[in-house]
Amino acid sequence: MNDVTEEVLTKVFYDDGSLRDIFVEQTTQDDWTTLWEFIKSLSKRTLSIDGEETDDIPDDVANIFKARKDISINISIDFNGVAFVCHFFCIEEIEFDVSPRQINNLMEAKVVFQFMESLSTLLRKAVSISIENDHDTSLVTVYSQGENLMYYR
Repeated sequence: MNDVTEEVLTKVFYDDGSLRDIFVEQTTQDDWTTLWEFIKSLSKRTLSIDGEETDDIPDDVANIFKARKDISINISIDFNGVAFVCHFFCIEEIEFDVSPRQINNLMEAKVVFQFMESLSTLLRKAVSISIENDHDTSLVTVYSQGENLMYYR
């Protein structure tokens, strides 16, 4: 995304008190397994179980979904200096949260879009970003073929 301008900071990453959701819809167990292998390869990731952080990462993401019925689980990853958090809400959708408070310049905005492009390439699916809990109104969508659609509100 070389065409990112300052406008993205005011249209996508403005601080309104909410997070931004990065999401992939219509996912399967295979998508989650592919994503999990990617997450396990990162050096900066922390699993949180009922608020307690651990570096002990399960081999299989299916174990997280089984345990998720009884406990709260999320994983925080650092991707080129920006923190993304995944909560494992359901198999049918992959969602990461990112705080607009940590996106203060174009370089950090580009890292978010690089992360989205990496997910799109990895999963061969569209990846979108929206205001928290507003997946019907994407602000930006990235496709695995390298095409980026900027919507902004």
